[in-house]
Amino acid sequence: MKFKLLVAVLLTFVLLFGGLLHDFYIKHVFTEMSDAILKIENVSDNNYNLDAVNEALHIWRKHSKILISILPHNNLFEIEYIFGEIIGALEAKDLKSATAQINRLKHACLIISNMFIFNMENLL
Repeated sequence: MKFKLLVAVLLTFVLLFGGLLHDFYIKHVFTEMSDAILKIENVSDNNYNLDAVNEALHIWRKHSKILISILPHNNLFEIEYIFGEIIGALEAKDLKSATAQINRLKHACLIISNMFIFNMENLL
């Protein structure tokens, strides 16, 4: 009986620790992505910085390898597609499309981070 109780308590702590670690990592990734998006949005002379977009894409690809193992893939692949559209729009000098896609990227990151963090709305 004591063994079963010990296993149950130990398993509870492992699951709680895993959930908190999951939450910390997701918040870390999407805070880093928000900072990278802010660098992209620092527009001078109505011209986005393609280097800042590539830097944000590098940050995303670095973290997406881990995120794919803990989150649903569809949401994560959408961000990769958005980056492709932003780069294409900037190379074509289409600033209106680039602005729309950057806003889309910002909102996609916000929605995904809110969807998978550890809070009461997500538990219920």
